[in-house]
Amino acid sequence: MKSKIAPIITLFLITLLSGFLITLVYSLTDDIRAQNLDNRILAEVKLVFPETENIERIAISDHELITEKIIARDRINREIGVLYQAGDTNAFGEIIILVAIKDDYVVSVRFIVLNQTHANRVRENANQIYRDIHFDNVPEVDLISGSTISTQLIRDLVQAAIDFHREIAHDE
Repeated sequence: MKSKIAPIITLFLITLLSGFLITLVYSLTDDIRAQNLDNRILAEVKLVFPETENIERIAISDHELITEKIIARDRINREIGVLYQAGDTNAFGEIIILVAIKDDYVVSVRFIVLNQTHANRVRENANQIYRDIHFDNVPEVDLISGSTISTQLIRDLVQAAIDFHREIAHDE
């Protein structure tokens, strides 16, 4: 009897210790992960607007899908363009994108988080989605692929950013 209980207790203790260590490492690296995300967002902004010298980040708390407005500024602090961070979760995982708008046109859609079970297929189609959105300046695009649910979420996020931008422009 003791010979059967000892391995169970040993495995339980190993699992408990492993869980504790993973939690500890995760909490110790929290600031580093946040800084890495900030650096990633700045890099994405500079890819869209290369002349960006600094950014102004404004948290959005009263919208279901839009979480942040990012204003890209040049070296003399002129506004170059605006990006909206939008995100949501579907049955396949989380998607967070940056929708860049300049002169009231969508100029880019960048993926920050793409945690979908079929993410490679979505990423392959992302360039086509952007071309269709950019051409018509509306997210009314359609793809025939196995990633219809992800594509719909991306379209909804882009539409939310467009609507939010128009709403802000109307209020100003």
